[in-house]
Amino acid sequence: MDFSYSQFKDFAECPRRWQLGRRWTPKRKAAALNDGSCWHSILASFYTKKSLDAGVESMKEHFNSVAACDERDVVALGDAHSRIESLSRAYWQGIARRDLEEFDIIAVEAPFVVRLARGVRLRGIVDAIVQSRSSGIRFIMEHKYQSDLRDELMPLDLQVSLYVAALREKHGLLPVLYNVCRKPLFRKGKEEGQEDFRQRVVSEIEKDLAGLQYAHDRIESKFFVRRAYTRCDRDVRVALEQTESMAARMRSISRNPRQVWRNVGDHCIWRCPFRDICIEEDPIVIEERFDPRVDGFPRTSVGGPAVNI
Repeated sequence: MDFSYSQFKDFAECPRRWQLGRRWTPKRKAAALNDGSCWHSILASFYTKKSLDAGVESMKEHFNSVAACDERDVVALGDAHSRIESLSRAYWQGIARRDLEEFDIIAVEAPFVVRLARGVRLRGIVDAIVQSRSSGIRFIMEHKYQSDLRDELMPLDLQVSLYVAALREKHGLLPVLYNVCRKPLFRKGKEEGQEDFRQRVVSEIEKDLAGLQYAHDRIESKFFVRRAYTRCDRDVRVALEQTESMAARMRSISRNPRQVWRNVGDHCIWRCPFRDICIEEDPIVIEERFDPRVDGFPRTSVGGPAVNI
């Protein structure tokens, strides 16, 4: 078995969700557009093609690939488009252009496969590897599109530790630039029309951009946050011990699916697409709502500087 951070994350939250997620993928994706995937594609274009137009074109391609299933989807897609277009223009103006002056871009969306320990083969994609022209320090850059950044939890973040571990042999213990776009505004119900909402989004983001202070390793604003985090040998060792333990249980469940257990909580309501087939895998529901998953690694690399990481 190959493993990825997303698999470890799903397994830690609920083994049953991980088990179902290896077999099925939801057919309906428009209702909850993957804004994070769209954001990653925009930033990948910024850092490889070095232009605002390239990022905007990536955004258009992403939205054009998602078909609205009903009126609710039409509204959700329109709102998401307003948010992400305004954010991408602000990011290009206030951050990406300055990053391209500060950093040499070593790799963008670079896939890797590395054997960590005890047969654990980790597969993943590094958002970027960059090197500061002013200091000579090389960084892993990890992009996030999420509600907030909780600094107190970052020393425990498994993804950061695994990416550092995966690249350690070639690059040493690289620091990580955690590059967060905070999810912005939502519409004020039906009383705010879509165009009014779009104008409010643009106004709020432009206001934030006017006060943004850029530093290559630290940014603090309402919508954009960047932090530098490091890992030592002990941090990497603990992360590897954790993944070895989880990988052993995942292998065991794959051999004997009846060993799986359910971790029930709020995430069942808000984040799990498999709730309706959790107890019994009803073939009628599955045929209606899910497609078989070909593999566990749906995200693919985009073109960027050639690099062997």
